Amino acid sequence: MKIAKQSTILVLGCLGSCTHSAPPASEAEKTAALTDYVNCVDKAVQQLDDGKSDASTIALGAGSNCAAQYSWSISVTGSGMNPAEFVLYREKMQRDQVQITIGIVLRARASRAQQGMP
Repeated sequence: MKIAKQSTILVLGCLGSCTHSAPPASEAEKTAALTDYVNCVDKAVQQLDDGKSDASTIALGAGSNCAAQYSWSISVTGSGMNPAEFVLYREKMQRDQVQITIGIVLRARASRAQQGMP
């Protein structure tokens, strides 16, 4: 009985703390976090892209180089969500991250091509 009572207290304590989310970030904070991530990816793409490798390979490398900025941008843009919403948001963004980064690689290549650069 004593263990059951302690478990109940522990679960209730967790429920109370697990339902709280970080306060929502301001739009300026969200924009700054996303801009920091995109700038990091742009810089990584410039350093990694040889113009010959597959865009997805370059995107994976750039994403790895910018993992800290990506994680921060997800935390900031997902702030204010309840834990269940945040998990779904984070999973969706992880699925979309490679496609977004491939797009950055392709735009950088198109820009270099327009400027006559390799």
